[in-house]
This record gives sequence, C-alpha cells and structure tokens, in this order.
Amino acid sequence: SAADAIGARAVLVHALDERARGFYEKYGFEPSPTDHLHMIVLMKDVRRSLE
Repeated sequence: SAADAIGARAVLVHALDERARGFYEKYGFEPSPTDHLHMIVLMKDVRRSLE
C-alpha cells in the first residue's frame, strides 16, 4: 500500500473551521493535542474502515 511504501502512520488534515472539524470527526479523525483544528486518523484505522 502507499502507506507502507512511504512509511506513513497517519493522515493529518487542517480543518478550516469548527464545521469542517465536525465533518472530519464523523469519519474517525481526532483532534491533535497541539491544535484542535489539526485532525488525525491512524492508517490502521483507515485500513479497518475500508475492509
């Protein structure tokens, strides 16, 4: 997979606002401890959701 080829452990997005943050939360993203608009989901969770 692409994640294995490049060694990615997570997907990081920057939500533009609280509404966008809510959108990402619906898909399993969690806020970063450093910025609540930086949203993270682990690749293992992405893989699990695609099975």
